[in-house]
Amino acid sequence: MGILRPRSPFGNSRAGRPGVGVGDGPGPRAVPIPRLSLMVHVSSAPAAAPVQRGTLALLALAGFASSANIRLFDSILPQVSHDFAVTPGEAARLASAYALSYGLFQVIMGPLGDRIGKYRLVRILCLASFVTTAGGALAAGFGQLLLARLLSGASAAAIVPLCIAWVGDTVPAAGRQQVLAMFMSVMLAGVTMGQVIGGFAGQWADWRVAPVLVGLLFLSAFVALSFGRAARVPPEKGSGLGLSDLLRLPARLAIRTSSRRVLLSVAIEGIAYCTMSFAGLLLAHRFATSFALIGAVLALYAIGGVLNPLLMRLLHARIGGARYFTLTCALSAIGLLLMALTPVFWVVPFAVMLAGLGAAATHSALQAHGTQLVPRARSTGFAFFAMTFFLSQSLATTALGVMADLTILSLPFFIGAATMLFLGLWAPARLGDLAED
Repeated sequence: MGILRPRSPFGNSRAGRPGVGVGDGPGPRAVPIPRLSLMVHVSSAPAAAPVQRGTLALLALAGFASSANIRLFDSILPQVSHDFAVTPGEAARLASAYALSYGLFQVIMGPLGDRIGKYRLVRILCLASFVTTAGGALAAGFGQLLLARLLSGASAAAIVPLCIAWVGDTVPAAGRQQVLAMFMSVMLAGVTMGQVIGGFAGQWADWRVAPVLVGLLFLSAFVALSFGRAARVPPEKGSGLGLSDLLRLPARLAIRTSSRRVLLSVAIEGIAYCTMSFAGLLLAHRFATSFALIGAVLALYAIGGVLNPLLMRLLHARIGGARYFTLTCALSAIGLLLMALTPVFWVVPFAVMLAGLGAAATHSALQAHGTQLVPRARSTGFAFFAMTFFLSQSLATTALGVMADLTILSLPFFIGAATMLFLGLWAPARLGDLAED
């Protein structure tokens, strides 16, 4: 079993990384991953053709649509709760259902992408996501809407991970960081657009308009990927992982201390991340604000993520990767606490932005580890990382929804803040010094 040992993004030169060898034969050469940054870093692939800007733009459009879908219902959960006569905790199950299917289907779509080609599978998933996302507008009851979000999460599950893996396979190492930075910015813009669409649809039209508009984004991406001038991409080679290798992969990830620590870290992060599903409900309950204003405020969560590179340039070199990680976790925790406690509305936008800044820095650091889980089959390895993240969100959203109904609506934010503080203290010491088993 091959063990990769590139440099940890937490700044410890002795650190190992969670490489897992699968099957026989040589895998790609491991390369150092730069210190903590907003971008996702991937291991080097065999010599790749020059960057095809048109193809990257098409994949970015698909990723934009998928990102918009993730947070689409955050702003309009209060309206959904009212229309279907369900409690806020029950309405939050829409986020839980989406995250559940999004996570589970990673383990199917990841290996499939390695087999049939990432670009081709992204195109198919965009068409399927158009049907499942827009179909939610036809729901006659809450159960039907819940099913629609479950199917939407399944169809959109692997679009962004497949795009990230495609970049890692085709973009030369010298230009990869710049390309991934652009791609991540587009993804954050997609999250923002989804929240804005939801808020404005709920305010001036009907919440059913929101899934239709995002569904049209998926349809646009499918058409562009199918008929755009850059749509003719070179065929991708399969990963070479057989069925037996794929079946043994979970056990191999489980026995490696380094892999377990990465997956546990992202599971802990998922608990804190899911608290933002309750933000729209909290704002509507406490301040009686409009859906449009809720959408605009929640969009600042993604804007906060864009600020991460700026803060990194100022502080990262001075305090080191581990301390920067702990600092940004603390900033996210402060933002969540402010949202839970403040009786003044003008504090909320700053709190949301602070929470988004910390969450972006935390997740990008963990992604750097996640892309190295199975470097021979990057889509497959990253699928397990993404599955853990979204399953954690799904379970946590369900549990927190029940607790919020029984206690206070701000409880999830207190729990999320405590989780971020714990992660900021626990993860750097474990992921920054991964020793041999």
